[in-house]
Amino acid sequence: MNVHLNVCKGYNAALKTSCFSRHQVTGKSSFRPGYPVHARIVVTPSKAKLSTRVAFSVPEKNALPAKARGETPSVQRQAVQHFRKLAAAAKRIKRDSDRFAKARQPTPKKLLAMIGLATDASGAVKLAGGSVDALGAQGLADLLWALAAFGGRSYFKDEMEAVLEVLDFQQQKFTMSGLLDVTWALASAAHWTPKLADLAAAVRERGGLKTIKKNYQFTGLLWSFAQFDHNPGLFCEVLPPKKVAEFETHQLITACWSLCVLQETQSEVFKSLWRELGTRELPATPMKDAIACQLCQIKMEFRGKEDLLLGTDVHAQILEKADRCWKHDLRTTDFHMSAQHAETCRALKGMGLEHIYEDVSTGYAVDIAIPELRIAVEIDGPTHFARNAKRRLGPSIMKHRQLDDMGWHVFPLTAEDWESAESSAAALQKLRDFIRMNSLPGPVTNCRAVFSPGDVKEGNCDA
Repeated sequence: MNVHLNVCKGYNAALKTSCFSRHQVTGKSSFRPGYPVHARIVVTPSKAKLSTRVAFSVPEKNALPAKARGETPSVQRQAVQHFRKLAAAAKRIKRDSDRFAKARQPTPKKLLAMIGLATDASGAVKLAGGSVDALGAQGLADLLWALAAFGGRSYFKDEMEAVLEVLDFQQQKFTMSGLLDVTWALASAAHWTPKLADLAAAVRERGGLKTIKKNYQFTGLLWSFAQFDHNPGLFCEVLPPKKVAEFETHQLITACWSLCVLQETQSEVFKSLWRELGTRELPATPMKDAIACQLCQIKMEFRGKEDLLLGTDVHAQILEKADRCWKHDLRTTDFHMSAQHAETCRALKGMGLEHIYEDVSTGYAVDIAIPELRIAVEIDGPTHFARNAKRRLGPSIMKHRQLDDMGWHVFPLTAEDWESAESSAAALQKLRDFIRMNSLPGPVTNCRAVFSPGDVKEGNCDA
């Protein structure tokens, strides 16, 4: 229903329709709806000097939230709203242990029970069928967001899986905001789902990147798909220059890094964002480690093609500053040697191989490097994988890809390789075979590495 109204300045006018009479339009061109109106409000001057023409759309009654239709939200919907408020407050807590302590309190558990998440006879967590209809698409999106904000990677894995089971991005009417919440929730919790392709298709159907109004949501969407190394097919668009200019510097860097993870550096989206970064003033404040790391990895993605990155003096200066900050951080980090690292080091020492623990000469922290043979042994813990599937995450995939581009042979080991004495012995035997396969002709004994002492850090491999 489209409504046009001429409002005399200095007076209030009440808009009355067949369904609602709670909308107030003031002479100062402000609009105060009696319920959330999901539409753009356009205010344009009319021919009369003392009036303003207001054009907006009033949704049909059945398209509005329950409260706006004069109905009381369901118990499940109210519980989700309360749960999201608690999660939003917990998300602001910096220490993970304190946030997880909030998640273990009785109130979140009671709310989840009210929502309809319960354990069935087989021990699996399920969402009651009646709750799916009561929550609707937006309620399900809010629930996923809250579960991720509260629990991160550590909690609510079964609950998130139960919600994902009932999601249908083709049938359920998600708004773009709801889709963005779902995407962030999955990436933040590192919770992979086979429905990622359907999620990306739903984002495209709702207009893609151009329809995302808030810059942090735009960056968050790219980052989320990059976490799973899943290309959503959104990068053929040409972003309006005005929209690109509104990004903050750290948002531009994170968005460009995400596109590097997805190997979309030739896309128009990457080019426009990187071009905009070259117009910004170099901040005088110290660069954060996370931003420096992202810039260094962007540079490594263009190995051999650095001239494509250095479009302006600002590009050169910001990359140089990032390189200094990140090298300093790598050199001063006190890396912890785990039992798996120590056992691998002992095995290499038994083979007569000189090696470096946490070699940082590449710009990455390589767990165990054998520089003479250009072999990088990566002992990847759970943070390199989705928490619910044996799927390597995007940043870890990019690390292996970039090391390979530098001429390194990457040999990955995982936590599962150390579950038993038999599995660890088998993993070390595979490592020995890998080394022999990538060795120079002749026996491999007492290989001496050649490196710059200032760029690497030797570990105590006798631990």
